[in-house]
Amino acid sequence: RAEPTRDVFVREHARAAALEHEVGVLHWDPVLEPSCATGSRPVPLEDPRETGGLRTWRIRQRVTRLPLSMLAQGAWALRRALPNLWPDGRPPDLIHAHVFQAGALAALATLGLRLPWVVTEHYSAVALGRLGRRDRLQARLAYQGAGMVLPVSAALRAGVERCAPGARCRVVPNPVDLERFRYVPRPPNEPRRLLFVGRLAEIKDLPLLLRGLARLRQRRDDWRLELVGDGPERARVEGLVAELALGGLVRVRGALPHAEVGAELARADLLVLTSQWENLPCVIAEAHVAGVPVVAREVGGVGEMLTPATGVLFRERDPGALADALDAALDAPFERGEIAAQAAARYSLAAVGRALGEVYAEVLARQPG
Repeated sequence: RAEPTRDVFVREHARAAALEHEVGVLHWDPVLEPSCATGSRPVPLEDPRETGGLRTWRIRQRVTRLPLSMLAQGAWALRRALPNLWPDGRPPDLIHAHVFQAGALAALATLGLRLPWVVTEHYSAVALGRLGRRDRLQARLAYQGAGMVLPVSAALRAGVERCAPGARCRVVPNPVDLERFRYVPRPPNEPRRLLFVGRLAEIKDLPLLLRGLARLRQRRDDWRLELVGDGPERARVEGLVAELALGGLVRVRGALPHAEVGAELARADLLVLTSQWENLPCVIAEAHVAGVPVVAREVGGVGEMLTPATGVLFRERDPGALADALDAALDAPFERGEIAAQAAARYSLAAVGRALGEVYAEVLARQPG
C-alpha cells in the first residue's frame, strides 16, 4: 500500500509461478519506529485487493538500525515462519526471493536446511555497479549460494555476474497478464495518441520527453500526449508543459490503478519512454502485448525489447534525436497484431510460468537425496 507501483514486479512473477505450482508469498516488513505494533510471526492477508488472489502473509517486525542485526532478525523471522505457512506444517520445497536483500535473508534462514532458493533480480543499481559495500556483501551472499539467479534482462545479468562471478544465471523476463493487457484492433486515431506511463521521477527524464515533443511540434501537430503517473517531479513537469506552451498537446493525468492502464494502452498509438536507465520495463512489455509500438531511449535492457518491427530506439540524450524517432514512428507501418502475438509468446504469465517451472525443476534436481 505504501508504494503501489512496486508490487507489480513481485506479484506477476508469483502469479506466473502459481499456474503450475502451489505458491505462497511472504513479505518481511521491517519497522524502525518503536510505537508501531509488530511481531515476528506471519499474519495472513485475506484482502484479495492486496494479495492478487495469492496466499500471502506479512511479518511486521521491529528491528534495530544496525544492518547486520537487521539482516539476522529478518532471517530468524523467515526461518520461524517457514513451517507455519501451510496448515500441514510442511515447509516449502524452494524459496523464490525477489531482489538480493531478500535473497540474503533466504541464504541465512536456510543454513543447515536442505532448502534451496532462487533470486529474481530487478534492482537497477546492480546493473549500474552502484551497490555500496554492505549491499555488495549481501548480493554476493544471495547470488553465490542461490540455485539460480534470474535477472530480468541481459543487461542486469551482466551486473549480477560482475558482482558474483560464477553465479548460475538465467534471464527470465517480467510477465504480463493477457487478461488485463490485450490487443484490440481499432481504426487509426486522428490526432495520434501518444502515451507515457510511469512514475514522475528524475530517472524517467521527463524534461527530455517534453523538450523532444516541443521539437516535434515544429514539424507536425497531429498528435496528443497523455502523461499517466505521479511522483516527486510532477510540479516540475507541469511547469515545463506551461513553459514550452504544450498545454494543448500534453495532458498530465496523474496516477491510475494498474488495472486501468490496460485500457489506456488499448487506445494508444505509441508508448514513449525516455528513462535514464531501465532494466526490463514492464510498461514496454504491456504495450507490446496490447499491440502498441514503442519509442524509447536505448538504455539498460530496453534494446533487448525493441526491434524495427516493434518500435524505434534513440540513443542520445537529445530532444532532436527524440523528435526524429517520434516522427519516424508516427509514419511507420507497424503491424500491431504481430507485435501483440510476439509479445504474448514471450511475456505471458503462462510463458514465464513455464520458464520458472524449468528453473525450479533444475534446481531441485541438484538437491542431494
